[in-house]
Amino acid sequence: MPEAVLTLRLNPKTGERTLSIHYESDPDAMSYEHEDDHRAFVEQLLGRPLTEVADKLEVQREPPHPLIEERRHESIQRKQASMATDEEDSESLDKSLGESS
Repeated sequence: MPEAVLTLRLNPKTGERTLSIHYESDPDAMSYEHEDDHRAFVEQLLGRPLTEVADKLEVQREPPHPLIEERRHESIQRKQASMATDEEDSESLDKSLGESS
């Protein structure tokens, strides 16, 4: 049975709203076949166009297309590398602030 999970996230720093829609469909269904119907359903559920609800829209489908899954994996790796860099910068700043006091 198909399923959709909606998540609305607010970035407190930028105020950007991101709407994530995660679809799980039957294994024999083509994920792109009913994309317009899915969009219309979500807009009807929310009572307004998606462009009014969020600044950014993320759509995830299960089972995902192999290319989409590959890009998602690359994106996760970039985010993890960025987070590691941010942590190193924070630790370096903490050390330099500690030395100056």
